[in-house]
Amino acid sequence: MIATSYRLTVSIILAFIFLSACSRKQQTNPIPELSTGDSLVAYIEKSPCFGKCPTYSIHIYRSGYTLYNGKSNVARIGMYSTWLSMSNIKDIWTTADKLGYWGLSHEYRDPHLTDFPTIRSSVASPEKDNHVLRFTTDPPAELIKMEDFIDGLFNDETVWIPVNSEQN
Repeated sequence: MIATSYRLTVSIILAFIFLSACSRKQQTNPIPELSTGDSLVAYIEKSPCFGKCPTYSIHIYRSGYTLYNGKSNVARIGMYSTWLSMSNIKDIWTTADKLGYWGLSHEYRDPHLTDFPTIRSSVASPEKDNHVLRFTTDPPAELIKMEDFIDGLFNDETVWIPVNSEQN
């Protein structure tokens, strides 16, 4: 009885070790760990619609590190990274100041709208921040300009590096 219990215990432990080892995946190009002081400066996300709306998100960090995740109806599908200059980061804050982004409402929603992407944006400076959800075809012009400015930081000449997004 003790021998059977011992074998069963050893078998369970070995099975656990084997399954744990098999579940680990080798990563070649993981998403880099951001330093503790690297905070999110700007973010934009566009959700799907029933048509061909581009679906993606862009996270821009204070260091300039930028992470893009293309999901559908975009030229680049998957996770990619690039770097923006400190000048670009300051331009984001300056543009938010000029457009009055900080004072925009947190949500613009049309309850009668059924097929339109939800667009989320966020900008954070050392002094202030704001985040806005847009689900309307008639938002303030300043919001559209801020979204376009963030998107406009990237063009055909932007060098995007594929990122392996698998995490343990």
